[in-house]
Amino acid sequence: MSKPDDPNIETRSATGALSANDLMEFHLRWPEFRPVAHALFDHQQGASSEAETLKWLIALADRISEADIS
Repeated sequence: MSKPDDPNIETRSATGALSANDLMEFHLRWPEFRPVAHALFDHQQGASSEAETLKWLIALADRISEADIS
């Protein structure tokens, strides 16, 4: 079964995790992925280098516009 082309339709990997086919789809669906990234950040206890990296990646993704990646 092929994946739908509509980026508003949720797609999941074989493991059940949210998935995207490319960077543009990930950007368009960032509102879906953002809570997952925040949950990972919260799980890291906020002090580790992994948590710091996640914090900056979330901030970066929040600031990117479609013009930046098209």
